[in-house]
Amino acid sequence: MNISLLSANACQLKLVLKAGPESDFYQMLLYMITSSIALQIIVGLILVSKYMVEVDGLTEGEKATALRLNSLATSLVTLITALNVIVSTFIGS
Repeated sequence: MNISLLSANACQLKLVLKAGPESDFYQMLLYMITSSIALQIIVGLILVSKYMVEVDGLTEGEKATALRLNSLATSLVTLITALNVIVSTFIGS
């Protein structure tokens, strides 16, 4: 989880909320920024839960679950990145 990205999203959300519903792309930006923030929190929770367990003492099933969590976190980070690229494109419009 990147604190600077979370902070940037909070600033972007503040900017969009100040602009109000009459601004261009208001609903889309509001949805995408809040989605990005929520996904960042979810990724943080996934990573914390994943790293709280000892990898050496895991059974094969638990290792598979840890791998799935890792894949999920990676996929969500990719989605967060895509959301933020789109938000950055429209935030100045």
